[in-house]
Amino acid sequence: ATGTYQLSGRLVVFSRPITLLGGYDSSCTVRNPSVDAAQTVIDMAGANLYLQQDSTSNNLVAIDGLSILDVGRFNIYSGTYDVQGSIQISHTHIRNVPSSTEPSSFYAFGGGSITLDNVLIDKMASGMALGTCAFLLDAVEGGGIMVSNSTIDVAPNRQLCLTGNADTGDGAATIANSIVWSS
Repeated sequence: ATGTYQLSGRLVVFSRPITLLGGYDSSCTVRNPSVDAAQTVIDMAGANLYLQQDSTSNNLVAIDGLSILDVGRFNIYSGTYDVQGSIQISHTHIRNVPSSTEPSSFYAFGGGSITLDNVLIDKMASGMALGTCAFLLDAVEGGGIMVSNSTIDVAPNRQLCLTGNADTGDGAATIANSIVWSS
């Protein structure tokens, strides 16, 4: 339902594909057709959030219409080394705690895919060494990364890292109609 929800650090393991949707009314029966991430806010108050789904042949972690704010480290894992995983994030605002010393990371295993569409990522972690990844999108074992219609504000002197299979060089990454910058 619309509102702000305070959460402490979490590791959430899903046994089936999961889609987290924001923008519902107070009775959780009607979803606003004009998705606005500001309507449903998860405030992590500096704690870490880990989402994992790797126990079926159709591994998926999807988020649509949420703001996940003040998260220390935000990691998503989908799939395994033998089973393809997918991560789909849309109409979402992700804001890290700038003092965090660990990057946030999304891992799609098994040659899977990561898709960010209409996503705002700002105030990335910047407590780690200069020149290191502040946010990592990793299509493990190849696969693809697609970022479209998104804005990513990389912490000063830190990096947005897009990786695939380091052994074979497999994988593709596309950034279209998006802005990646450092404030």
